[in-house]
Amino acid sequence: MKLQFVVAVVLLGALALASGCASENTPPAVAKDGGATGGSGGSLLPGGSGDSSGASTGGASGSGGQIAGTGGAGGTSAGTGGSGGSPADGGADDGGGPDVADDTTGGDGGVPTDAPVEQISDDGVFPPNGPIGSCDPLNWMTSASNSAVNNPAINAIDGLLSTRWSTGAAQATGQYYEIDFGGFVQLSQITLNNSGSPGDHPRGYEVHTSRDDFDFSTVIASGAPGDTAPPGNLVTIDFLPRAVRFLRIQMTSLSGSWWSIHELAVACQIPGPNGTWTTDKPPSEGLCGPGRPPGADAGASDAAADGTFDGGAAEAGNSDGGSDGEVGDVGEIGSTDGGSADPFDRTHWTVSASSTSANAGDVLVNAIDGNIATRWSSGRAQTGDEFFKVDLGAVGCVSQIRIVSSGTDFAAAYSVNVSTDDQTYVRVAKGVGSNLLQIGFSPRLARFIRINQLGTSSSWWSIDELVILP
Repeated sequence: MKLQFVVAVVLLGALALASGCASENTPPAVAKDGGATGGSGGSLLPGGSGDSSGASTGGASGSGGQIAGTGGAGGTSAGTGGSGGSPADGGADDGGGPDVADDTTGGDGGVPTDAPVEQISDDGVFPPNGPIGSCDPLNWMTSASNSAVNNPAINAIDGLLSTRWSTGAAQATGQYYEIDFGGFVQLSQITLNNSGSPGDHPRGYEVHTSRDDFDFSTVIASGAPGDTAPPGNLVTIDFLPRAVRFLRIQMTSLSGSWWSIHELAVACQIPGPNGTWTTDKPPSEGLCGPGRPPGADAGASDAAADGTFDGGAAEAGNSDGGSDGEVGDVGEIGSTDGGSADPFDRTHWTVSASSTSANAGDVLVNAIDGNIATRWSSGRAQTGDEFFKVDLGAVGCVSQIRIVSSGTDFAAAYSVNVSTDDQTYVRVAKGVGSNLLQIGFSPRLARFIRINQLGTSSSWWSIDELVILP
């Protein structure tokens, strides 16, 4: 993620150097006997193009002045402002500040090739034509200064209070938790919940934002709860609504306790049509159960390492092989009765997939036969467009999936999508693969469970055993 933005910033800098931009420029003035000249450089940014119309008596147009420098003959490098004419014929320019001689300005022209790259100011305003992000945590990328082995950063946004991100070390100045929203969103509040680990609240913090994932100098909020646990073990951070791309919560105090976040929530909106505000969070309809199930675990790796994923939270059933009319192999144990069966009785399940190996030992039902020694396999290298789908035969309240794969035949990256009608799917989890995936999510009503393989690998995708639990 960092490397991508390094490239982006360098490219933006190159474009800025090629085109030039003006800031705080004074209007062109008439030099003595020298014709019109360019505006002076701003205090922080290069000046506009100089006017060479007075070249015959006023000298050639000068190069753009950068932060305070001395005037020089036309066309000097960064740090100096070019004078529009000779000392006798035109006033000298001070390279970026107010004019210091006569009532004329120097010829501050285009940006010099060795000028510093312009910094992107984080003013909290949506940039023109800037990318719009997502309020859905499943679309966020997370990272942290450090994480405990079993507490990856993604656990703080998985919707489960039973999981957590933690530093795995005593609180220290400079530790941070970061979110990339994938584009700009409007935020006005952050809530840090560490109710599952009393005492692991941040003793002191600052909230930083950035537009480029490098300059986090903008601080929008701060606090110092100290050693006293906040009410309900909730740290609520309010600030004026602002556009945010990258958010970083940074530790400013010391403590012998770890810093843990069981769940992070934000007040988030994105621009809607005709000046309105909206959100792209998954609908609350379909949530079920009295709360999180015991033992649920989002065991996926940090979302910063995730591969690409399949679009919005709600998606049409025909995408990604998710509809009844999909092209794929179908295997069945028992029969489905359309709603009266126990959805967690695998003898009523029907399974389908994007492809299946021609090997007799790799049939679909092997993935749900309760025998770890058998398997289903895709029969081809992973290309990112595979799926495996289970029809439970009835709607149930689902919150956990466990997948076992042997060798290197696990999904390179995955998403889990659920539906009650096999038409509209809601994505409930995503991550990178491993031999044992224990995937937990907020309980949802579902009859159809579709696991999409989203990565690439020379290995086949195989499932030795798949278990779906309430």
